Amino acid sequence: MGVFLSPPGEGFPAGVLAPGAGVLFFVCWSGVVSFLHLSPVGRFCRVVDAVIQGDYAARVRAGGHCQWGYLATRFNQMLRVFRKKIAVEKYVSRSTAQMVESLKTGEFSSAPHRQEVSLFFSDIRGFTRYAEQSDSFVVVSTVNEIFNIQVDQIQRFDGDIDKFVGDAVMAVFPSPGQAFRAAREIQKKMGAFNEGRGEVLSLGIGIHFGTGVVGAVGGRDSLDWTVMGDVVNTAARLSASCPGGCIFVSREAHERLRTRRAGRATTLRLKGRRNAQEVFVFGEEVSSVEDGPSRE
Repeated sequence: MGVFLSPPGEGFPAGVLAPGAGVLFFVCWSGVVSFLHLSPVGRFCRVVDAVIQGDYAARVRAGGHCQWGYLATRFNQMLRVFRKKIAVEKYVSRSTAQMVESLKTGEFSSAPHRQEVSLFFSDIRGFTRYAEQSDSFVVVSTVNEIFNIQVDQIQRFDGDIDKFVGDAVMAVFPSPGQAFRAAREIQKKMGAFNEGRGEVLSLGIGIHFGTGVVGAVGGRDSLDWTVMGDVVNTAARLSASCPGGCIFVSREAHERLRTRRAGRATTLRLKGRRNAQEVFVFGEEVSSVEDGPSRE
């Protein structure tokens, strides 16, 4: 059988070859895309994308005994560890989780140390009566709703939930201004929360600034990473003395705020205190606040 070669310039016209080349390119490209989509590489990339989007339940299908199977198994193990870490962090403060990680590398000591802190305390007004008159499961559900309102705003302004104590919340902030902004937004959200409710539940919020002792507290096998000292007691008592819907800011914290409205200055004799405490009272009239020296 002979092979006939066309002389240069002869053969199929270019107009016929061009569509054929386009079809050939499309078929080849479709094959590449299908390979990437169906191959281990494609499956792996899709799981990575899912994890990036927040789907921590995603996993790579591990099959066979090749290197891809080994990689998939190890990747799934890593995801399980990551899921456990995410779950644990819901039950401990951010500072506690950071401290534990730092201890592993020797970068941090659990020994208590003095530190300036901005403290936020809140508790629910009318809670005792509400708890007595309502079903326990309804009470827990309602309290969790109020906690969610607070947690969202505390985290929004870089606060760290130290603990929940009954119906009270203790949080630590980088500055009094951030604590105040969170408190202001929380009170606004609580107003919306109470709309249409038969039983109105409000929050009293206290904010204080001072030096506390930060560190691990407890026994050898059970520790709590927290803030201790008079600064904590003062913030808690400010919250306990504050009417629902208002914010009590200590003089020490107020000196580090700038507000369009200075708040109403008053003096309070807090429980267990010999001397009266200067306090600035803010209600719904608060408009804005910044960190810095207070305005006169």
